[in-house]
Amino acid sequence: MDHLEGQVLGEFTEVAGCEPAPGHGDRAGDDRLGIQRSSCYLVILVDTVLAGTPLPVPGGVDKPAHALTTRPWGYHPLLTTLPTRQSAPVVAGTRMRGGNAGSARGAASLVTETINLARRCGARPDRMLFRGDSAFYAGEIVSACRRQGMEVSVTVAQYPNVQRAIAAIDDDAWTAIRYPQAVWDEAGQSWVSDAEIAETPFTAFADDKNHRVAGRLIVRRVKDKNHPDALFPVWRYHACFTTSTLPLVEAEKTHRQHAIIEHVNDDLEHGPLAHIPSGVFAANAVWLTLAALAHNLLRAAGSLTSAFHAKARAATLRRTLINIPARVARRARSITLHLPTHWPGEHDWHHLFHATHAPPATS
Repeated sequence: MDHLEGQVLGEFTEVAGCEPAPGHGDRAGDDRLGIQRSSCYLVILVDTVLAGTPLPVPGGVDKPAHALTTRPWGYHPLLTTLPTRQSAPVVAGTRMRGGNAGSARGAASLVTETINLARRCGARPDRMLFRGDSAFYAGEIVSACRRQGMEVSVTVAQYPNVQRAIAAIDDDAWTAIRYPQAVWDEAGQSWVSDAEIAETPFTAFADDKNHRVAGRLIVRRVKDKNHPDALFPVWRYHACFTTSTLPLVEAEKTHRQHAIIEHVNDDLEHGPLAHIPSGVFAANAVWLTLAALAHNLLRAAGSLTSAFHAKARAATLRRTLINIPARVARRARSITLHLPTHWPGEHDWHHLFHATHAPPATS
């Protein structure tokens, strides 16, 4: 398993080990995946996925395995992913959990395993960044990353100490920014294209001497669309805690691009995790591992095909590279694959075929 993971994730060696001067290199390719060339961080993303198995019960009513009254799903898998500079993220680690598991349960050990995996691929911990949403703002997780020498960037909920830190920011400290692409604000249910950001020193988990971490709080504020006629602006605040040394604007942008992991979640939820096949927990854990391997192999196939397929969704890859009409013929101890002529994906499929069946290089 580790050997396969190392082969799939070997591409990250170049990303994690490089130290180019700021302003050099293909910044457009890095920006697509949230990895800035000037910082050259290898980013580890963590998130949870909801997955379930409807089980028949007496009376003809389907009930999910491990069913809860508050969640209509049976399992709550945990994923870690690693994005590359030129392709969509790949899954680096998985952990099957019951549906009643909190988002952060088991995340610290899984992140540590992912860090060790990235190290075996050649990554340097001091050039790695852990990104997560507010569910993973936990002392155990942040401390696990810091013990490995890794920086963190985690969304923080509006706790009282966070609100006090935000209120103490001077009015002159805010910097106006404009997003090239508008950002969806869940709370306001609207698109946001203009905002202001600021930073302030902050100590996370200050009351816990075992997990106390010093860093800074990066705050983004946007005008509340629900109060357009207010005498004074009404702001909505979004904060993240980070230990990185990136400049303010770059650190805020890097953290905001944590959302790329949602594409992986969506591919899995509408693919192999749409219906976990068993009511046995161990069997479903194996299914989750196989789903991650299939996802990574599909991503590798897309990367070998073209730049478009490297970033395409899993459904697109299955439609254009896997689910194609063909006829298999056997003759004279050889197998011939008859493909349709003049079909749209002919060139891409042949490119993938020759890339995977190329003769070995001569020494």
